[in-house]
Amino acid sequence: MPGEELPRMASRPQNRIAAAYYRGGTSRAIIFNQKDLPTDKAAWGPIFLGSIGSPDPVHGRQLDGMGGGISSLSKACVIGPPTVPDADVDYTFAALGVFDSSVDYSSNCGNMSAAVGPFAVDSGLVPVPPEMVFKVVRGALLTPGDDAETMFTVRIHNTNTGKLINATFPIVPGDADAPSGVEAASHGTFTIDGVPGSAAPVKLDFVRPAGSRTGKLLPTGHLVDQVETPFGLVRATLIDVGNPCCFVSAADLGVEDPTMSAAAIDADENLLSRLEAVRRRSAVMMGLAKSIDDVAGSVPKIGFVSRPTFDAKGAAVVVRAMSVGQPHKAVPVTVALALAAAAKLDGSVVADCVVGSQPSVDGSGSIDVHHASGSLTVGSKFDADGNLEHATEATVAEALRVTTMNNKAVEHDTMHPDNKESCKISHCSVRIINEDYKAARDWILRACLARQGLLEGEAPPNVMASCDRIPASLNLRQLKEIQTDILEQFNLEKSAVQSVVKDIRRVLLAYQSLIRDRDQPAGLNQRTDVVMELAFNLAFLAWILIFIVNY
Repeated sequence: MPGEELPRMASRPQNRIAAAYYRGGTSRAIIFNQKDLPTDKAAWGPIFLGSIGSPDPVHGRQLDGMGGGISSLSKACVIGPPTVPDADVDYTFAALGVFDSSVDYSSNCGNMSAAVGPFAVDSGLVPVPPEMVFKVVRGALLTPGDDAETMFTVRIHNTNTGKLINATFPIVPGDADAPSGVEAASHGTFTIDGVPGSAAPVKLDFVRPAGSRTGKLLPTGHLVDQVETPFGLVRATLIDVGNPCCFVSAADLGVEDPTMSAAAIDADENLLSRLEAVRRRSAVMMGLAKSIDDVAGSVPKIGFVSRPTFDAKGAAVVVRAMSVGQPHKAVPVTVALALAAAAKLDGSVVADCVVGSQPSVDGSGSIDVHHASGSLTVGSKFDADGNLEHATEATVAEALRVTTMNNKAVEHDTMHPDNKESCKISHCSVRIINEDYKAARDWILRACLARQGLLEGEAPPNVMASCDRIPASLNLRQLKEIQTDILEQFNLEKSAVQSVVKDIRRVLLAYQSLIRDRDQPAGLNQRTDVVMELAFNLAFLAWILIFIVNY
């Protein structure tokens, strides 16, 4: 109502915590650098829940945060320095409840694993060696538009499972904020079903992924177990690859259309209750919980499998999976990896549904899996003793670059960690890297390379004669930043860089002088001279008066 006084809200001090927003495969998550979070892990939960918009018990839309109302969009990741040998970073995953305040660390997310490597490079947690940076930037300058890519691998230690993951992806020249001078590529031609458009690929190699939680490939020691449920016995293969998983036959669940959509599954309450009953009893059989009431929401994963039909033409097996109580709109990567391993175990529920040439146990052949949004290719490789060595999958990851890395902030009330209202996204400020700045940096670097004789067949540029290549918006401070950046990142002679920058500085000063003269109104200089002369005369007269009064 007009004139009505608004209620006053009590103010509380808040701290801003840097965060990034990435997509990995068919999932999205807020990613935090561990150094920006409290040292007490117990204090992380309120930050995660507030930033994602949970709990949302009424609407389940997470409109008060950055979540999307489904489990695959309600996630948080923490990346920090490695705590084990043979790893570049530690990666901790948290599955966040949509309707409740659950923060579950009991499993890993394979999709978001694809974003860890790019984040580590983009944030500077994993520096790219100077020789590789030089190769990437020099290649981009010499052959612009060339499709040749430089691949970089980040070794990831997933703290949830204790397993190692190698993420390999292309790197490209970065902007002025890129810590190493390069960044993970976002653009590319690789596509995955369930995500529109294309992007750069990320290959994930899960190293010795068996026994992520139970210590065994087959936690019960059986290829097939009989799971007791209120609606009778159900045959299931219980396997632990990437995450503990349970696979059952669609026919045993009474599913008439095994290629049904996620929405159709979500609308079938009878099917949902059956899947959850099998999942909870399987968890107890796998040693993940003492009773069905103690089972975590995120593990074990469960999926029902079937032989391909006309709708799944070209796939070797069909799967529909659940994730934290919700039908997954594609398939969790760890479920796909577990399914690829189970497909090689003759007699398993999965292997019985595979059509076509079944992959050999000792080979590294891949298998096409049909899921709710299309298909996915995954592979697994066992050694001669039957131990699972690798499980692989290719997906995509990209930063949702609404803002740059350190400009995304989350407010966290450290005095009231249990108050979810105090943990909100405070702002999304945008720092735009001027295209002129990037063009200037690239041209100056090329000029430095040429002046040092590192560009074959190209003479050192005459900077004074090429001033049209220097953006007018470039200022002296930016020029100094570019010089420092080039000297720090590239093994170039300091004198060559300084010589080029000195010439450009002369051009900038001359150009700015011309601009000032051009923009001044006619007669301004003359009027300025008259004013200055009058001011001088008045000051001189005042000095004479002071002298007379005092003496």
